[in-house]
Amino acid sequence: MNTYGLLSSSSTLSQSSSENSFRSLSKKAFNAKPLNEAISELSEIIMHNAICAQNHIKFCAQNNIKLYSIFNELIPLLHDDSIPCSIKDLADYESIIKELKKIGIIARKFNVKICVELRKQVLLSATETTIKKSLNLINLWSTIFDLFELDQGLESPIIIQVNNSVNEAEELKLKNVIDKFYNSFENLPESSQSRVSVTNEKEGCWNCQNLFKWLHLYCGGEYGKFFPLVYNNLNHKLNPSIIGGKEVSDKQNVEAFKHTWPENNTPCFFWDEEPLDDAFSKEIPSFGKDIGWICCGINSDQNIFQMKGIAIKDENLNLSSFDDFLSVKVDIDDSEINETEIDIAHKKIKEALKTKGGSGFNSIYGF
Repeated sequence: MNTYGLLSSSSTLSQSSSENSFRSLSKKAFNAKPLNEAISELSEIIMHNAICAQNHIKFCAQNNIKLYSIFNELIPLLHDDSIPCSIKDLADYESIIKELKKIGIIARKFNVKICVELRKQVLLSATETTIKKSLNLINLWSTIFDLFELDQGLESPIIIQVNNSVNEAEELKLKNVIDKFYNSFENLPESSQSRVSVTNEKEGCWNCQNLFKWLHLYCGGEYGKFFPLVYNNLNHKLNPSIIGGKEVSDKQNVEAFKHTWPENNTPCFFWDEEPLDDAFSKEIPSFGKDIGWICCGINSDQNIFQMKGIAIKDENLNLSSFDDFLSVKVDIDDSEINETEIDIAHKKIKEALKTKGGSGFNSIYGF
């Protein structure tokens, strides 16, 4: 059976009120202001985004959408070591933590599974500086999911890409990319590693075939890590796998990629369609498997409604029935206040760098 998932933001909800539209802040905009003003604005944005995410999960619950790929700039900039700000520096940071914790409360209460896609932001087979930023970002999101009190592992997956294409005819180059990818991955603490999954790309060498061969089979045999894989149907259409002169089908890819996930865990895959007049006009095929399909596109929610034949009504936007629940008091331990999420993320990175896989990075990163 298919489960439909919202990607990042409900266009219906966002258009109803600016309060329901996520905000971000660029590094350039942050640095252009005096530090106190920049921190004040960043604080407002994170608080706004926390409440906005609560409303989006309520929207999902009200419309029987059981999977939410949360806005990936929920907490902008704080993973960047060049930004002179930690969560402790934010204005009223204790209230911010409370609002972030409410996101997890709502998701657990209404059984909405949360994941995050970092397909463009993470590169683990790149320059040392880029790898470090990528590790920081993965750790930040793992820490956010811990703050939400979501189960570790693939109950709260972090979806990334390899993002380093080479000539696939030269298998040694493919191996070298994946070896570097894995060596970077090994620097993550176990809790972060357990959430990472990897998706096929729309161009370059990392189509379904090479992803399965090198990230799942090769890494499983060489390193004992069988990476879980996330299928993107449109990326396969644009960058297909050809076996014996014949293109691998969606069904075959779904079966193969689902096999990479634990039996008791429903995979999170991407469903996307080219921007044609009849796009998202039919339900996603079942393929005989239980799959959570994150529906892509700017209008992710409207695509879901259209595929399911549901007309958007005013009651779909009525969130008032959740207000009493949201007013519940959220308790925070002293440890959660004294040791912030970013502090914990940085600590996890340092712990990971002491392992065999990270020993060579200490002097490079200046830790």
